[in-house]
Amino acid sequence: MKENFVVQLHICEGVRVKPDVAESESAGAPALAAELHIVIGALSRRLREQADVGDLTSAQKSVLLRLERDGPTTGSALANGTVSMIT
Repeated sequence: MKENFVVQLHICEGVRVKPDVAESESAGAPALAAELHIVIGALSRRLREQADVGDLTSAQKSVLLRLERDGPTTGSALANGTVSMIT
């Protein structure tokens, strides 16, 4: 069963985001993308800092998500980035 949910993050500590960038009419997509890149990087670092010793690594999570999405496959297919179903 898959669940859909919405997460709203309010992270301000230690992130240098200009508050007027999103509101400025002169700010284009590249400027907004750069600001988003900074915020996502800070969020990723924060999440890694908060991880416990027994938690799955991001690589392990990635493999599990791919197996859930594409179904069973071989280890070599995972390493090569190809999709080959096991029947």
